[in-house]
Amino acid sequence: MERRQFDVRLEALRMERSSFTEHWRELSEYILPRQSRFFLTDRNRGDRRSTRIIDNTATEAAGLLSSGMMSGITNPAKPWFQLRTADPDLNRRQDVREWLDAVRDRMVEAMQGSNLYTVLPSIYRDLGVFATSACEVLADDRKVFRCHHWPIGSYMLGASYRGNVDTAYREFQMTAAQMVAQFGEENCSDRVKAAAKDTGKDQWFDVVRAVEPNPDHKPGMIGPKGMAWRSVYYEPTERDRYLRVAGFEEFSVVAPRWDVSGEDIYGTSCPGMVARGDVIHLQHMSRRKTNLVDLLAKPPVNAPMTMQKGVVNMLPGGVNFYDVGGTNGVSPAYQVDPHLGDLREDIATVQDRIRRAFFVNLFLMITMETRRDVTAQEILARNEEKMMVLGPVLTRVNDELLDPLVERIFGVMDRAFLFPEPPEDLADQELVVEYVSILHQALKMSGISGVQQLAAFTTGLAGAYPEVLDTFDADESVIEIGSMLGVPAKLTRDKDQRARIRAARADAQQAEQAMAMAQQGAETAKVLADTQVGAPSALSALMGGMG
Repeated sequence: MERRQFDVRLEALRMERSSFTEHWRELSEYILPRQSRFFLTDRNRGDRRSTRIIDNTATEAAGLLSSGMMSGITNPAKPWFQLRTADPDLNRRQDVREWLDAVRDRMVEAMQGSNLYTVLPSIYRDLGVFATSACEVLADDRKVFRCHHWPIGSYMLGASYRGNVDTAYREFQMTAAQMVAQFGEENCSDRVKAAAKDTGKDQWFDVVRAVEPNPDHKPGMIGPKGMAWRSVYYEPTERDRYLRVAGFEEFSVVAPRWDVSGEDIYGTSCPGMVARGDVIHLQHMSRRKTNLVDLLAKPPVNAPMTMQKGVVNMLPGGVNFYDVGGTNGVSPAYQVDPHLGDLREDIATVQDRIRRAFFVNLFLMITMETRRDVTAQEILARNEEKMMVLGPVLTRVNDELLDPLVERIFGVMDRAFLFPEPPEDLADQELVVEYVSILHQALKMSGISGVQQLAAFTTGLAGAYPEVLDTFDADESVIEIGSMLGVPAKLTRDKDQRARIRAARADAQQAEQAMAMAQQGAETAKVLADTQVGAPSALSALMGGMG
């Protein structure tokens, strides 16, 4: 494996990315000035980088979009995904469903113990502003796995013939102490070793990270060649050595795009790109409004030459002295008629367009509602409206963010033997991920409402045609709706459990009926025995007649 091939591909990917760099830099300057790395030395820069931002409407809107997607798609307070098999019959088995739920619960626990939920907001923010984001998921001996967010501008991507991202290169810097701790002193260059031993432990060095399909992949082999993806770290100044060579079973980098055009590798459209013109125009209008307010509050003035050597007092209540025979005192150089009301209205219109581009009105539609008589049906209709707008984006998020993320975490945990032993029938079964977050459930509400409407229609029709109830399978409808809502399997029962419960209930009802009949017979006999018809009792007469 020659080092030169990595350098050649790095340069090719850098050239491929170059046409996006200026666009990303402009978006960063006007919306997210601290969310980018266009130079290796951009790390730990505490200087002011928001000089182009006067009105922060776009920055706030990007934050609300990130928060809305975080709470609506990957809310850490509740499970947002569940596991199923590709076989519907297996999914109905109670032992299979409980094992899948147990695996999901352990994955959720690992996610909450890692830094995943601190990285996801940055991913969503990058998606909304730059249309592209990247994060690497690596195994961790303390927290099972750990996520590393890659700032925009610091990485380059490559795609397969299918159009999905399968190659990622990144240029960044590490201190000498960090490099020795992560890669081992024996793998570092002499410069790094010397710095780590001396007073230069905090000296920064360039590092290149590459993850790509392994051209030498041989399934079944132990070591890097047995992995589907190869992973390398190296110092660009060292031509004959690597810091680390390894491999992965899954692509370790999750690189979602908001929208992609044709065979493009990077995202080509997103709220930040759509609102770019309005964002720049808003800063221009805000700057002009500030200038007009300053002209009103402190306009340029004309003053007589006799006052040139004195101090002109412009404070409220101030007094200025000048010769009576001279020119009139201090006066405005010109009158300003700014029409601030019209300017504020124009600014508010541009701000509203920016918020709508970032879907703020959809994510805050309930919070921003001023009416008190909003019905549940209206909220349901608005959820459907939200999904109509966000549906395509949510589908791509599923495909390029959530699916690779869950697959990667599952693989890391499975190789660490953190899951319970599966049922025998699941040995060769492929697992399928279903998402049950708020937005995903809103997308499924049409299916749930369909089941509910069918149940109501069948119940109403049964009044005239009772036999129609035989057509509707109430048990399966409950199981289906529970699956759509992500209800844990332990809250529902499978077919065998239901059969046992119903058989026991039928036996109990039969025993109760037999006891009631016996009790009724005993009471009838007592009544006949107590009834006198002549000398003997009615019961004796009845028995005698029978004899």
